[in-house]
Amino acid sequence: MSILSTLRNQRLGRNICRAICGVSMVMPGYVGKNIEEYLYDLYVKCGGNIDLAENAIIYFDEIDKKAAKYERNTSITRDVSGEGVQQALLKLIEGNEIEFQPGKRMHPDKPNLKMKTDNILFIFSGAFPGIENIIRTRITHGTEKQIRINGIADKTETRDYTYNDLICHTTSEDLIEYGLIPEFVGRIPVICNTKQLTKEELCKVLTEPKDAIIRQYQFLMKERDNVDLEFTKEALELIAEYALKAKTGARSLRSAIEGIMLEPMYNIGESEKVTITPDLIKKYFDQTTKA
Repeated sequence: MSILSTLRNQRLGRNICRAICGVSMVMPGYVGKNIEEYLYDLYVKCGGNIDLAENAIIYFDEIDKKAAKYERNTSITRDVSGEGVQQALLKLIEGNEIEFQPGKRMHPDKPNLKMKTDNILFIFSGAFPGIENIIRTRITHGTEKQIRINGIADKTETRDYTYNDLICHTTSEDLIEYGLIPEFVGRIPVICNTKQLTKEELCKVLTEPKDAIIRQYQFLMKERDNVDLEFTKEALELIAEYALKAKTGARSLRSAIEGIMLEPMYNIGESEKVTITPDLIKKYFDQTTKA
């Protein structure tokens, strides 16, 4: 959410409200939150100020979970949390005036509020796992190791293309093939992509942020046992390589560090300094792999 905070505080220079919507959205009439309830949440966050709400930022996370997987869906029932949500979002993002009740429960005597969505900034994000395979099929024309850009294949290149090589070629057609309906994709004018973190970047995540997990353990051991904790550069690189193999990004770093630190934390003895070496890292990962 730091991106939204930067937009709100530094670039826009005015008071901007924001709302975060998750994967619990469903079509109206079903169990779960619908569009009107999210607009009410935005209304509440804006302190009941409709004018402020009409110039807000609405961030929809994990929109890929709402993709309609036609090849996987063998059910004859209505897709109320997938394609149905995309259909419901159309009236929201195309700039309509939407009515909703000011409250969590419907009441016949309460007057409806109206909110225009013309000036609301909508941001949709998702991991879209597997979309790189769709991109590879499209731009390689069925080959495995030749990328075709604008119909021209580079026959001198025979290497395997990674996720980072492919994701920068994402188009609207790929999103539609993934499961987003054309009407929905057509109303999203800008498509941005982010590359996977590299080993060097994962090492920075481990050490550089103010609340980095390694800094937390260094502070904990210094305060509790007056012991200095140090990770060698090679050890950090091994942890980053594990995260890359796990394909879970920076989220797997914390679980790896907590597992690695179990033995040093409770077997310090009289030591004044603990150094985490590659051998300790390999020992931990070997044990977890065998288990």
